[in-house]
Amino acid sequence: MYMKTALKNNLEKTLLVLLPIVMCMYARQTYAQMVNMTPYDSPVPDSLRLAPDGRMTKEQAIYDLNALVYTVSEVHPNMYAVCNQGEFMSRVNAIEQEMPDTLTRATLYKYVAPLLALLGDGHTHVFPPYNDILTKAVLRFPLQVDVDNQSGKITARYSLFGIPKGAEITEINGISTADIVANLLQYVSGERRFFRLMKLKDYFSALFQLCYYADKYTIKYVWKNNIKETILKGATFDEIRAEKKKVEKATGKLLETKKQEQKHFE
Repeated sequence: MYMKTALKNNLEKTLLVLLPIVMCMYARQTYAQMVNMTPYDSPVPDSLRLAPDGRMTKEQAIYDLNALVYTVSEVHPNMYAVCNQGEFMSRVNAIEQEMPDTLTRATLYKYVAPLLALLGDGHTHVFPPYNDILTKAVLRFPLQVDVDNQSGKITARYSLFGIPKGAEITEINGISTADIVANLLQYVSGERRFFRLMKLKDYFSALFQLCYYADKYTIKYVWKNNIKETILKGATFDEIRAEKKKVEKATGKLLETKKQEQKHFE
């Protein structure tokens, strides 16, 4: 009994000695974490709220920009391998000066994407805000296109609104598609041109809408060695989908007819 009491007393004394040490170590660790925290680790929720129209203030946009630059600088293994730090930060400062008093997420993307593309790194990029740019009701470029990852040529992916699949689009509203591709590539990150062109194929609809939106489009294209021109109105997602289904249905019937004719003559 005496031995158990002595052991208990010794344990209590040991705990009384260790407890302040543990608490001190925890306090030091917590303090260190607090000292190392940045304004981007725990932002004030109210500062992140957008206006009812979906816009943000210039101050919010600059906060997002600086948070992005800080995060990339913390996690990127060699951030300035392609673009030197002075050039990059000079562009950051210029963006802060150029930003309007209020802006949408899409407008912020137009500033941020080319900035990250300066790094020349396909792993460091931002995606276009598709849901903001290509809403279901918005009128968009009515064709779906492919971008060749070697030449950069734009061709119709499907037969839509009278332009056949595979037709090479050479000009839209008086701007050559070569110039359009060159301009849109500034928003696409990557080490090599072919990789950036491959990504542009995925981004084309959103980036074209962002940079070249119009109510109607005068389109020049090449089909069977002939240069043709047509004017198409902007179309909604549902209108494009309906046109695609109509063409697929008509094509399916035509193919079926050909098969039946071939079988008949065999």
